[in-house]
Amino acid sequence: MVTIIDGGFGTRHESSFIMSRPNGLPHYVLLIIRCPSIFTIHNINYSVKENSALIIKPNTPYSYHNPDGPYSDDWLHFDLRDSCESLEYFPEINIPFPIGNHSIYTTYIQQILWEQAYNNAPLAKENALCLFNIVIHNLAYAYAQKDHFTYANSYYEKLQHLRLQVQNSIT
Repeated sequence: MVTIIDGGFGTRHESSFIMSRPNGLPHYVLLIIRCPSIFTIHNINYSVKENSALIIKPNTPYSYHNPDGPYSDDWLHFDLRDSCESLEYFPEINIPFPIGNHSIYTTYIQQILWEQAYNNAPLAKENALCLFNIVIHNLAYAYAQKDHFTYANSYYEKLQHLRLQVQNSIT
């Protein structure tokens, strides 16, 4: 069972910000990284480009910052008490990977947090779980494509949106 503990979207920190967790946290952390950053995970340094993601295992020492300016991300803290099947697609947790445009993940995280905090509907927790699984499945696909991903194609998302508009306008 997945438990969403906390989260945020569009989080922005000043250029002096450095997150340092030498003992990690007792739960998983999902970061949707919106800016170039430097991450240190288990004493391994990663230079991370904007529009990347990272799932950090519990009790993993890590730190991160943007050496060139403000740091920005979307994030979820979550726990998998009974099962890790939600993460079965990720053979390499604790390693950042490219995801393309972050906006779809931002939208999902925002909705997960809404379902958790403000929706009193009987199925609010189930809704949050479904949205979480959508995020994980999309991240799994991005992870599988990481070796073929290119940051240079700025038209990809625009073309994808145009393709959906054309498909939806056919009568």
